[in-house]
Amino acid sequence: MEAKTYLRVSAANLAFLFTGILIGAPAARAARYVFDTIVHAQTKEDTGSIAAKAEAPKPPPVPSCDTESFECITPGLTTGAAAFGVVLANRIASDQLMVNGYDPLKLQDLTLSTLQRKGILSTREVLAIVDGAKVQKPLRVNIR
Repeated sequence: MEAKTYLRVSAANLAFLFTGILIGAPAARAARYVFDTIVHAQTKEDTGSIAAKAEAPKPPPVPSCDTESFECITPGLTTGAAAFGVVLANRIASDQLMVNGYDPLKLQDLTLSTLQRKGILSTREVLAIVDGAKVQKPLRVNIR
């Protein structure tokens, strides 16, 4: 790169830097004014009346877990979308599973139905495979 080109590019960079500094300070001050203003719900005319106290809605009661049909677990960590309690024990209960873009549960279901349709397995054999794969007590999350 030539020295003249280098000096021109450096001058343009410095011009952009100083322009940003000059514009940035007033913009930050204006943003602070916009976002830090406090708005009160009461007006000066309304100060004499007493408003009703707002209460938070009561959460729905937690259903008890049926221990005869399910194994109830209490997760150690919960988020809005998941509850983790038995993941480290190599036991995971899930309604949907995806591995490398495939749903292995759907893949197995389609494989069994194809084997049945081709005449390799009978309906009774497919039902025996499905019944043999069921767990006796499925996991159910018990969130307190």
